[in-house]
This record gives sequence, structure tokens and C-alpha cells, in this order.
Amino acid sequence: SSGINAEWPLRPGEKKQFEMTQLSSRQRAAKLELVDSLTERVEALEAELSRKEERWNSTFTRLKNKTDSKEEECNKLHSQITVLEKDKLAMWEKEVERTGNRRHRGIQTEQTATTAKEVIKTEGMATTAEATIKPSLKARHPDIDWEGPNKNVKFSESESGYVNLYHNASPASQRPVSREPTNQSAVSREQCPSPASDTTTTPNSRQPASETVGPDGSVTMKYGNGTVKHISADGTVVTMTYFNGDTKQTYQGGKVVYKFLKDGITQTQFPNGIEKTVFSTGQEETRYPDNRVEIKYPDNSTKMTYSNGEEKSIYADGTVVTVDKSGQRLIVLPNGQREVHTSTLKRREYPDGTSKTVYNDGRQETVHANGRRRKKDCRGKLVEDVVVDARGTVIHDYLTGK
Repeated sequence: SSGINAEWPLRPGEKKQFEMTQLSSRQRAAKLELVDSLTERVEALEAELSRKEERWNSTFTRLKNKTDSKEEECNKLHSQITVLEKDKLAMWEKEVERTGNRRHRGIQTEQTATTAKEVIKTEGMATTAEATIKPSLKARHPDIDWEGPNKNVKFSESESGYVNLYHNASPASQRPVSREPTNQSAVSREQCPSPASDTTTTPNSRQPASETVGPDGSVTMKYGNGTVKHISADGTVVTMTYFNGDTKQTYQGGKVVYKFLKDGITQTQFPNGIEKTVFSTGQEETRYPDNRVEIKYPDNSTKMTYSNGEEKSIYADGTVVTVDKSGQRLIVLPNGQREVHTSTLKRREYPDGTSKTVYNDGRQETVHANGRRRKKDCRGKLVEDVVVDARGTVIHDYLTGK
């Protein structure tokens, strides 16, 4: 530059401009270096973030699977508790009915003799009932671990007979998942203690705390645990109102109606063996003695399940779905079309005689009413396009032109 300056001397103004240009170039180079370093830093942070996200996703998946397993285990335990508490409530109710009816029949008799009999009966209560209660409960609920920590629990003789309406309701596996009602109400262990484990029970503790005779001759008995028993004047209807709000009505002809207050569920047992359950959603289930189960949904759809495994569903739009015991499904649509689903194919049949079949391996076959038959392989390539007569003889081949 000295040679250039010597050859072309710079003017004072030009020299200053040249120095400013050099300064600007140095600053621009410094900025580029800073940008490069920041870019490298960002890339390093992104890589680190990606590694952390992978670890987080792995940890989240592991914890989610663990949570799901715990929730499933918790649901099973809740289900077992509900079943046991329902049985306990039914046993309690049976004892209340037994002692209440005895008191109603002997209300004018000598109370001293009755008390003496109760004392004698109570002394042998715990030793005689275990052989009859525990086997019956094991047979009724085989899915519950009866040999667990509570295997030595004693049962009172009063629990040997009971009616469990709710346990006879149809299992959840027979209902569509989307239409499943909520869990029915259950009585807590604290509210209904087991008679065998209640150390304060006395020989007369099952007797009603008060008894009132109405003007019409009906009898109302109130028990210490909050249960109320009402006997109609003619004795044909006995109504039990439990401390949790549930009610049970027993009619003289054998009809029994149980209402679960918490979930609004009503279950009725008829003398002919039919059981009907009405849920708060409007869904109705009817179980017949021949093991048929009929379900009516709020949208007027119905489903009938037979004991041999066959099913028939009728939807609100008129669609009828029939499933035989082999699993073959027949769907009849309102427009006259039919669908057949088997383990190997699906076929739709039209009212004009046309049918379209799709096989599990992807092959397709279409048969028109005029006899034309088209076949495609699993890749969708047309391999046959012919017209056949009623005997199956090929009349014309569109692919070869013959």
C-alpha cells in the first residue's frame, strides 16, 4: 500500500474513508465468527434436547404402563370389594327379615321365652355357619381369593341364606362398551360391619329399636343401623329401606324389586325366573331362564344374545345384524342390501343381483346380474373379465376379446 500511496497519494478525505472501510470489514468478520459460534452452540443444545426428550419419552412410557397396570389391579380389587359388600348387605337384610318377621308374629307373646331362645341360638352361631357359608360364597364368586389374609373370618348362622339381586345382573362383557352404565352403589364396610367381627353384638341387637303400627294396620320397624322395614296392612308387600338409600320390595307372589339410589338402577326378579334391570341411562336388560339376554338401548336399538352363542341386533335405522355360533355375521341394511362377513371374506349383495366380494388376502371379485364376472388379484390387477351363462360357461372374454 505504501507503493500505491507513493504512486497515488491519498487525499485527506479519501484516507479517512479507506480506514473506515477497513474497520467495517474487520467488524463484519467478527460478527460472522460470532454467528458461527452461536450456530454451533444452538446445534449442540438441540442435540442435547433431543437426547433428553428420548429419555423423557422412555420414562413416560414406562411410568404410564406401570400406572395402567396399577389402575387395572385397583379396579379388580374394587370389583371384589363391591361383590363382597353386596353379599354382606344381602345377608344382613336376610337376618333383619328373619328376626323382624318372628317379632311381628310373636308381638303379643311372652318376651322372656323369646329372649332365652335367642341367647341359646347365638351361642352356637359362629361354629355352625362357616361350613355352609364359605363354600357357597366360594362357588358363587370363584374369582375372589378366599385363602388370603381374611381366610379365618367367621360367619354367623344368620348369613347362611341371602338374596343377591345385583350379582345376577348381566356381566359387563355382554354389553357394548360405549353403553356401559356406571358402577352400582355399594355399602361401605364401616356402615355395615360383619356380624361376626362386631364385638358389641348382643343376643337381642338384631331386634328392631322401635315398632309402629299405622292406622291402616301397616307395621313399620326401625333398626339401630338405620334400616327401616315396612309391612303393608294386608301383609302382601314388605319394603326394606336401607341406611344408604337403597330399597327392596318383596311381593306376596314372589316378585322382588331392588332399587339402587346412588346410580338410579332398578332390578326386578319375577316368579317365572325373568330378571329385568333398568339403568339410569334408559338402558334395559332382561335375562330369561333359558339364558337369553335382551338389551334395549335408549335409541330404541335392541340386542338379543342366545345361550348357544348366537346374537341378533336390531338398530334404530332398521339395520339387522345376526351372528351365528360360528362367528359368521349377516347384515341386512334398510335399502335391501346384505353383507356377509366370514373368517375368510366379506361380501355385499345388492337387490339387483350384483355381488362384490373381498377376500382376506386382498383378492376381489364382482359378479353382475347380467353374468359378467371381474376378478382382481391382491395387487389390484385385473386378471379376469368374462361373461358367463347360468351353467358357468364363458360366453365372452373382455381381456382377450374372444
